[in-house]
Amino acid sequence: MTVSFDEETFVAAAQAGDFRRVLEPKAQLIEAIRASPRLREGEPREVLRELSKTAARLLGVARVGTWVLDATRSKLTCLDLFNANTGRHSPGGVLTRAEAPQYFALTMQAEVVAVDDALTDGRTAELARAYLPSYGVRALIDCPVFVERRIAGVLRAEHLGEPRRWQGWERLLGSTFAECAGVAIGLARAASSGTWRQLAD
Repeated sequence: MTVSFDEETFVAAAQAGDFRRVLEPKAQLIEAIRASPRLREGEPREVLRELSKTAARLLGVARVGTWVLDATRSKLTCLDLFNANTGRHSPGGVLTRAEAPQYFALTMQAEVVAVDDALTDGRTAELARAYLPSYGVRALIDCPVFVERRIAGVLRAEHLGEPRRWQGWERLLGSTFAECAGVAIGLARAASSGTWRQLAD
């Protein structure tokens, strides 16, 4: 599967705030995802890897990961984390509600959370204790992932080094890729009775 859509038109329309022109390339992207044979086999990782890599490039960030809630909604597991600096994908780890109750409460509100300085912003104070400094993350944007109209996790873009002021078009781009991740996970769940049925149920 290749994430193929009119990137130039999409980014230009998003930057201009022309939501009507965003729709066609967005539909192309979702159609390409739905056509993936791996999803019909119940396996979303290949699609998620391509989404995270493309999102990292278009947003100009070092790390993008898809984090999914478990069935009890007490744990977020990173299914794929793309590191643009190394060009590698890896499982990104686990975050529990016990470790970050306020962050989980924020996640469950199912809204885009754009944090310009994640080390000082109260919304990410729990992540700033260990996770953020461990990887040099200074700014992040979380976009909700929905499966069957329920919050299922987040697609998170992480900027390293200095604070970063997120723009409206970047929120739109992140939300689009989060929507695509939800489509991929939803199709994989529908095709599988195993692992993926247990996520975000």
